[in-house]
Amino acid sequence: MKVSDSRQRELVLAPPKFQGGEGTIHEHPREAGRLIKIYREPTAAKAAKVEALIQIGRNAGEKFHQIATWPMEVILAGGRPVGFVMRQVEGVPIHTIYSPKERKNLYPDLTWKKLVVIARNAAAAFYQLHAAGAVLGDVNEGNFLVDPKTGLVSLIDCDSYQITYQGIRHLCPVGVGIWTPPELHGLDFKLHPRTPNHDNFGLAVLLFQLIFIGRHPFASPHQGDLDDAIRQRLFTYADAVSSRGIRPPPLTLLEKDVGAEIFQLFERAFLAGSEWGSAIVPCPSCGQKNRVPRVASGTIRCGQCSSPFPAGWREQRPLAGEWFTALRTLETSLATCAKSPLHHHLSGRECPFCALDEAGYSAFTPAGFAHKGEISMEELVRVMGEIEGSQVPVFTSAGYLAAVTVPPPAVPRINRLFLAGCILAATAALLLFLQLYIAGAFFAIGAVALLGTGTETRAYQELRRTTRQELGQARADLAEGEAEFREWLAQHREKLDAAKRKAAVAYRELLEIPVKQRDAIQELERQRRPRQLRAHLEKHPCPRYFFDSFALGLDVKLQAAGVRNAWDVLSQARPPGIPSDLWLLLSKWAREKQDSFVFDHQESIPASALLALRNRLDRERREGQMIVNESFQTARLITGEAKGQFDARRAEMVRLARLVQEAEARLQALG
Repeated sequence: MKVSDSRQRELVLAPPKFQGGEGTIHEHPREAGRLIKIYREPTAAKAAKVEALIQIGRNAGEKFHQIATWPMEVILAGGRPVGFVMRQVEGVPIHTIYSPKERKNLYPDLTWKKLVVIARNAAAAFYQLHAAGAVLGDVNEGNFLVDPKTGLVSLIDCDSYQITYQGIRHLCPVGVGIWTPPELHGLDFKLHPRTPNHDNFGLAVLLFQLIFIGRHPFASPHQGDLDDAIRQRLFTYADAVSSRGIRPPPLTLLEKDVGAEIFQLFERAFLAGSEWGSAIVPCPSCGQKNRVPRVASGTIRCGQCSSPFPAGWREQRPLAGEWFTALRTLETSLATCAKSPLHHHLSGRECPFCALDEAGYSAFTPAGFAHKGEISMEELVRVMGEIEGSQVPVFTSAGYLAAVTVPPPAVPRINRLFLAGCILAATAALLLFLQLYIAGAFFAIGAVALLGTGTETRAYQELRRTTRQELGQARADLAEGEAEFREWLAQHREKLDAAKRKAAVAYRELLEIPVKQRDAIQELERQRRPRQLRAHLEKHPCPRYFFDSFALGLDVKLQAAGVRNAWDVLSQARPPGIPSDLWLLLSKWAREKQDSFVFDHQESIPASALLALRNRLDRERREGQMIVNESFQTARLITGEAKGQFDARRAEMVRLARLVQEAEARLQALG
């Protein structure tokens, strides 16, 4: 595509680098670090707005262009404005930074302090934008790119912003409900102008999501639709709205974690125009902060200098400059957590992220989790090796019992009555031998009675019985404990194996991506001729003169059946109701067009097809790496828990085994 710039230099544009809703983005063929946007449907209104944007950018100075992809020069085609030149910026969508799941997988080294820095830089970008006399208007997560290394925030899609130049206002005609202030809900953005105060609501939403680790300020389990909550000004975290039964969601930061100054700014932003509670409002004259009930009426004066507050103070939200100053103060007041270098907290306060970890929610990547979402093959192999090498300890009962000694039984074993019976029996035998039958009979009867009591005492027999019962119970407890222990280990081993299988599948798919890319490109190469042939045939609509010799309306019936050109004729069967003679004529004509096709060997694979392939494979690569990352974390958690509790559980098995051994030893000693 050939275009020219305002200096009448001819520019030959390469295929688009990006595709947008309004146009295409190309690299500048002559100036590195510059991009060119070409509108699909250039209009006089767009041309006038681009010219106004260029003049505003020049008035704002070079520093302004460092934070925004602002139009810098008009691009012409045939003498007509069709686009503009802008600065190329490097960065990632800001939602990948404030979304905990995406941030932990893609940028695991980012700390809360770095999120505060990014928030501060976002406020600085808004400050410069408003200072230039522009209003962003459609504030949403798609307007910002972030450099994860430096924290620099860049504004993009600037040609959609609202500006006023030479008395002409160019509106921003769109908006997103969950970023729009309550007073604008239900209005037509094509008719209603925005103000910096409206922008300041969207800025506060953005800053809140950065600082409160991805939470939306109006999201709560106690209320449903976000748009409705915004319209009612029900800022979830404000004590003033708690009377409505609204509470912050679980596992989040609170006012005490960010400090009173930051939280008061959020209250001013989200409760502006409401009757909830009171507001901390700085005096426009002396700067003194005043606490004023939002339901207060009449003239409100500063408590220090008595200056009256301007009309509309209830609706005013914190300016970008106020946010910048407060966030810079917050940044300098943060201390690094002693437990994790990724955790930061207000100096002198407890770390809220450690508390979240203990509650089961990790807002930041666990310490030691080295790899990132985009990892090299060497790192991927190392991570997979660590996953495959993860093991749950194996429990075996062999060898953990030690020798045990028990004291002799405290209960006497020999029955003395039995001994006396033995003596009586011997005496009876002697008397009978001496033919003293009567006396011998008496001694014999006594001997029988005494010998019937047995050789062991009853207490000794009872001790043996209870010891045997204790041994049986101890063995049952040991067997049950070992079974539970093995089941517990088996469950952890099963979870670990599932994580390994999941990682292995993702790993194999990652290894197959280069093969997929090669095969896909080969397929695109094979499709070059069919693709050119189809494009050639689709350029030839069915001739109308073929229908002159047939009944009226057949051309309409043919179009209704989806047959409009030579390609349709050759690729479809004869539709019902179309005469065979007519279809033969059309088929012959279509084959003639097919025979006239000449394959262009110089025509390359369409850039859009290559871009779609690259995007698909990049998405598969990110998803696969994310699965490997998650499996790595899961494996570490499982093995850590298993190893952490193994010794304590095994010690319990040793205790139960010792009870068995002691009972066996006592029973053995009892004979």
